[in-house]
Amino acid sequence: MLKRLLLITGLAAVIGYFLQRRLVPAVGAETGIDPAEKLRRKLDEARSRDEPEPELSDDLDARRREVHERARASTDEMRGSSSD
Repeated sequence: MLKRLLLITGLAAVIGYFLQRRLVPAVGAETGIDPAEKLRRKLDEARSRDEPEPELSDDLDARRREVHERARASTDEMRGSSSD
């Protein structure tokens, strides 16, 4: 008796799930606008703005060395091999 009840409940859940998925409209279907087209427009708008690009440091090598030194120091500290 319990097996039949579980089987019927499971079948009803599966049927309900598929019916619900079928009734829910796809994203962008109600507006008629393609989501990819919407993203392309946003990208075009962002590119068309006249925003200045950020200034990069002239001495990138020094900055890069500094970042690597800090990273090495952090990893040494985490490993416990720092000078104690």
